[in-house]
Formats: sequence, structure tokens, C-alpha cells
Amino acid sequence: MKKTIKISLQGTIFYIDEDAYTLLQQYLTEIGDFFKSREEAGEIIQDIETRIAEIFTERLEGKREVVSLPDVEYMISVLGRPAEIFEEQDEGSSGPQVTPQGKKRFFRDPDNAVLGGVCGGLGAYFNIDPVWFRILFILLALAYGSSLLIYLILWIVLPEARTSTQRLEMQGTPVNINNISKNLNNEINKVKKNIKDIPHTEGYRRTRNAIQDFFHVLGQIFLTILKIIAIIIGVVFIFTGLILITAIASMFFFHYSQFLPDVTMNASYYLPDILKIFAKPENIPYIIGSLLFTLGIPLIALVYAGIRIIFNIRTRNRVLGVTVFVLWLISTISLSLFIADIASNYSEKAQLTESISLNKLSSDTLYITASAFPARQVEELITLDHAAIFRDRETGSLLGRTEVDIVHSGSDRPEVEIYRRARGNTRDLAVKRAEKIHFHWVRKGNYLFIDPWFGTGTIWYGENVKFKLRLPEGMIICLDDNLRHMLDYIPNEEGYHSYNMTGKCWIMTPDGLKLPK
Repeated sequence: MKKTIKISLQGTIFYIDEDAYTLLQQYLTEIGDFFKSREEAGEIIQDIETRIAEIFTERLEGKREVVSLPDVEYMISVLGRPAEIFEEQDEGSSGPQVTPQGKKRFFRDPDNAVLGGVCGGLGAYFNIDPVWFRILFILLALAYGSSLLIYLILWIVLPEARTSTQRLEMQGTPVNINNISKNLNNEINKVKKNIKDIPHTEGYRRTRNAIQDFFHVLGQIFLTILKIIAIIIGVVFIFTGLILITAIASMFFFHYSQFLPDVTMNASYYLPDILKIFAKPENIPYIIGSLLFTLGIPLIALVYAGIRIIFNIRTRNRVLGVTVFVLWLISTISLSLFIADIASNYSEKAQLTESISLNKLSSDTLYITASAFPARQVEELITLDHAAIFRDRETGSLLGRTEVDIVHSGSDRPEVEIYRRARGNTRDLAVKRAEKIHFHWVRKGNYLFIDPWFGTGTIWYGENVKFKLRLPEGMIICLDDNLRHMLDYIPNEEGYHSYNMTGKCWIMTPDGLKLPK
């Protein structure tokens, strides 16, 4: 009957027979002698003892209570002897080294943690940059919120890799003396690189560690919040930039766009067509080019900034940055000059007024219609200041819709007043443009035929035509249905909107029109 001895390995109690104990003591003495010259000898031996305890526990598995000699021999075969391992390294140092792969285990990685180290552990297990797992969790959280529950479960279930053995198992590296020593050396070198001249008194260390732990936790929380905010900002930058780039591209390259309908008052916003309304044809390519660079460069920079924030890209090409900035500055200045040139054409305005008395009426009833003029094939381009601008599909010229207004005259004779308005960089030029407005109307007895359209040429200079009819009290006016879109706001006692007044006859009163009884 062999004598059994009670031993403790890093807090774990084992019963070991005498022969096994003797071999274990020799092995531990060999390890202690080998590493005694190193500063980190104590930590290395602690990690090795932890691994020995794990191997003995696995060997016993509750079937036996006493560690035997074969168990110790097996443990030595797994961990190896220090002299043999480092001798093999010295002999094979001339050729490439192949690191055997051990069995991987899931752990949370505290050295690569933002919150709980879950993503760091997943990255180590699958050999993938943890940032991809962080982005995946954030996107799933924004989309469905389920990733938050998954993350919390993994945080609770997965153990943290605290010891060198656990870190090696997390990376799939065999747990032996060589790898334990290397892992501890790497950790110590990392600490030495970042921290110098640390006081060595025990009291100072305890106080320092308590303060460091507090501020470390506080700093980690603050840093985590900043990282999350930074990633959210980066995602917002990318999506905002891409959406705006798509919207701008659609205005330049697609005739029918669903972007910015509230700005254009319709679904069509083809920028080259819009520019033809205001700019000279020879300037349009330069305006489009300047506009593309002026808007496109900041938006591309916005997307690039979002990518840099998310992936923590630090590289910077100063030459490229300066070149792009100069290009953007030149395009912005050019665009400003073109806009200033266009705006100068609207600095002055002029109005021409023509008054005609309606004499020799056969009765006190007037009829207004647009039926004498042929229908035009038009397309609406844009609405500005409640006035729509159209293009004649046949001739390509710009058209405006004639406004019709009906007011009390204050006299005993009906009159027609026609207002032609236009703009220019000088008043004389504005007057000439008002004179060139093409507008027609015809009187036949008691019938007034009004052209619903007036022509403005190929460039719009704020042209407008208003046909105002002044009627004396008691006179009757009948409005044809084809005037529905031409009527300006007309006061009436019935409270009708102007487009609902057509198809009826009205009588003029001092307070406006009313339906006859």
C-alpha cells in the first residue's frame, strides 16, 4: 500500500501517491530552476501549476481520488520539460517554425473588449477582426434589437479569459510550458512598453490599483459610449451621403425622379431642363460641371469620413486632400459667378399696363372663354412663387399661364386692363422683355376670348400676364369652364374658391361677385 500525500495546486486539493509526488516535485523543481532567473518566474510557475491542476482534474474525472505516477507522466508529456522544449527551439531556429494548433475554446477577451469582450472572444475563435462582429451587433440592434439580448446572453454564459492557459485555449494554441512562458512574456513586454518607473511598494500598489480600477471602469464606460456614438455617427454619415448622392445623381441623369417632390411641387426634377429656363445654353455644361464638383466632393468626403470613423482608419493623404479642396474651391467660385450672372437678370422689374374700354355692348352680360384658341401640348417644368412655368412640346418655347381677375370698377363702364411684367439687369431691358411677351385676346360683341397661354421665349425672365376685368355694379359675367386654371383670387359673397366659380354666371356688387337669385 503506497503512501498518499495531500497537496494543493493553486487552490485545488489533490491526493497523490508517493511515487507520483516525488516525480511531481522533481518536475516543479526543474521548472523553478529553469525560470528562476526571469522576473516573471513566479507568474509563470503559477500558470503552469494551474494547468497541472486542470490536467489532473481531467484525468481523475471523479472515477479516482488519488493521482498516480501515470497521471504525472502524462502531464509532463503534455506540458513538456523546459530544457527539451527550448533545446528544440534552438536547434530549429534556422528554419521556419510551425506552431501546432490546439483545441480552441470560447472565452470573452478582456484585452480586446469594448463592453464585455464578447466580440473580442468571437474574433479570436473565428480568427476575424472583432470590429466586424461589433458592426454586425450594432446593425442588428438598430434593425431588430435582438442582438442586444444575444450579446447579454453571451456575456453571461461565456467565461472571461483571465489566465494564460485560458488565453492560449481561446487562441487555439497548445497549453504547454513554452507557450505559457511566451504568452506571459508578451503580456509583460506590453506592460513594460506602456508603463515605466512604477513604484514597487505594496501599499502604493494597492492604493494605485484601487484608483486605477475605478478610473479604468469609468474610462471604459466613457470610451465605450464614445465608440458607440462614433460608430452611429459614421453610419449616419455614410447613409446620408449615399442618399444625397443618389438624389443629386437622379436630378442630373434621370428625367423622372421621385426625389425632392416638395421642392419642385411635382415628381419631375430634371436639372438640365430646369437650367435651360434660367441660363444661356452655352453656360449650362459649365454650370452642371461646377455644381457636380461643388456638391459631390463634400458628399463623397462625408461618406469617406463615415468609413474612417467606423473602421478607425488613420491614414491621410495630404496631397490628395489639398488637390480635392482646391478643385472644390475653384468649382464653388465658378458656380457662384454663374449664379451671380443669372441673378443679375432679375434685379430690376418693369410693368406695362394697357387699358381698353368695352363700348357698344349689346347687353349688360359679358361672356369670357378661352375656346377661340387651339389647345397646346405643354409640360410643366417648375413652379416658382405660385406661378408655373411650362414648355410647348412642339416649339420648345417657354409658356406661362394667363391670370384672369375680376373686380368692381367704381364706374359705369366695363374696362379691361392688361398687365405685362418682366425682369432684367436694367429697367430698360426689363421693359423691352415685357414688350416682347406674346399674348392675345379677342373681343366679339359681348364675348371675350382670352388666350390661356403667353409666350416668354426660350429663357424665363420673370414674365407674367394678368388680364383684369373691371365691371360696374349690376353687370353680369359668365365664366366658361375652360377658365378654371386661369382665375386669380376673385372676391365673391358665396365664399367660393376661384376654380369653383367657372360654369356659372355672376353679378357684380360693391363687395364683389355674387350668384343672381
